[in-house]
Amino acid sequence: MFPEYLDHGAMPYGDHTVYYMSTEYFDGMTVREAVEKKMLNTEDALQIAHQLVIGLRELLYHTQGGGHYNICPDTVLLS
Repeated sequence: MFPEYLDHGAMPYGDHTVYYMSTEYFDGMTVREAVEKKMLNTEDALQIAHQLVIGLRELLYHTQGGGHYNICPDTVLLS
């Protein structure tokens, strides 16, 4: 499940334009934190990975493969 989309935009930053997207507040911990605290077992980790692949496939479909997806254990939040 992804947080609800709220807004997006662009703003100048030096010689560049920075683009942003806002979503609803989402309280949780990162996958890295959950692993370090030993809160995830192998089965749970595989289920999360499976759901993440499904979500990324849908995201790629809607963006025609474009975008910047910083997907890593530090950016995936669990609730």
